Amino acid sequence: MQSLFKPETGLAFASLSLALIFIFYFISLFIVFTKPLDIGTTALAQQAWQKIFIGMTVFGFPNIGLSIATYILAKRNALKIVSIVLIVQGIVIIAGMADTLSISANFIDEYKLLNMEMIPQAFLIAGIIPLGLGIHLFTLKPQKRSRFFTQ
Repeated sequence: MQSLFKPETGLAFASLSLALIFIFYFISLFIVFTKPLDIGTTALAQQAWQKIFIGMTVFGFPNIGLSIATYILAKRNALKIVSIVLIVQGIVIIAGMADTLSISANFIDEYKLLNMEMIPQAFLIAGIIPLGLGIHLFTLKPQKRSRFFTQ
């Protein structure tokens, strides 16, 4: 129960929630690109890269950074709950980006931009990072504390 109140556990849950927000943002954005809108295709097509860039910089990159910071903090104590959350985060990112990639096949031709399908593929590969960190953290043993140096 004490492991729930450690900073690395809070970071792990924050990273998982950021991953969920990131996946929901991209799925909803890509669903919009599959339906014709009344505002016109050119207005949305001009803003498509802006919306994708906002999603990557606000949710995507900090999500991966938080998972790495969580791993660095939790490596010493080897908390199992943190490793499980990191594994779940990796699975969520991989499954969500696979779903986003399947949605991108149904884009309207006016919304298809150069290399738009590469973004889900890149984050599908980036989802391996928290998954691998969580698996590695799950196999670690906690470090023994020195009896001469107490924290």
